[in-house]
Amino acid sequence: VKVRFSEETDADLIWNKITQILTSFDYNEDEKQKLFVIFQELVSNAVKYGGSGNLMVRINPAWCVIRVQDNGKGFDVDSYFEVKREEKVQKFLDEKYIDYPRTKSFGIGLSLVKQYSSKFLYNKAGNIFISVVKKTSRFTEYYSKYEEE
Repeated sequence: VKVRFSEETDADLIWNKITQILTSFDYNEDEKQKLFVIFQELVSNAVKYGGSGNLMVRINPAWCVIRVQDNGKGFDVDSYFEVKREEKVQKFLDEKYIDYPRTKSFGIGLSLVKQYSSKFLYNKAGNIFISVVKKTSRFTEYYSKYEEE
């Protein structure tokens, strides 16, 4: 799936198509939920900070790759990850709580993306993000006829 988006409402339509593909490859609900968080966070950040962007999603039975590039000025991603999630939440509570209905952001979204990704990559400019998620292995139980009971 390759698309250009400029509004978060575009994301809903795109996600519906991605869900159909994930289902056809037998991704379970937990995997879909994690991919949704990654997808939603990367696309909403691109719209919020870059105005619009390009999305590329590749899915197969073993993994899913989500790549988002926005048109924003970017930011220092390495510095972002140096601050622990707890500190970001506390900073939000200390500084932004009064404006919460307007901001609705804890600033921890990329931390979740990184946590849910098997591999998370980004460029130095901070406007291209790639998340790779490996599908959970599913092994069927197998007992050899020669195995002792």
